[in-house]
Amino acid sequence: MTRYRGKDRHMLKVYSAYRPNPPNGPFTVYAQQNGEFNSKGSPRCPWVALIEDFTSSISEALKKRDHVIILIDGISNMKSSDLQLALAQLHLREAILDKYGLEGPKTLDETQTGLQ
Repeated sequence: MTRYRGKDRHMLKVYSAYRPNPPNGPFTVYAQQNGEFNSKGSPRCPWVALIEDFTSSISEALKKRDHVIILIDGISNMKSSDLQLALAQLHLREAILDKYGLEGPKTLDETQTGLQ
């Protein structure tokens, strides 16, 4: 996350994130993050942790009236997923769907991730 101050003291927070694929091996990003959580005595699923931590930080930014831009590889269908629901609860819009509607371009190829 990076925070910028603009004209008239407007604040912009730009978030960049990668949500790890579900577990499928000991050397994946998911496994690394899972190991980190466990080593700190806080066992958490990285898949869920991203949503919890991300939405908490964004919620705080919005309370401060910061403008927010999110760039995320969410490994999720942004038309209907847990990530989409969490961001919608913060009253955020998915820019591609907002511009093109539900028939807009694909942003996720489910056949490559194994997610259906």
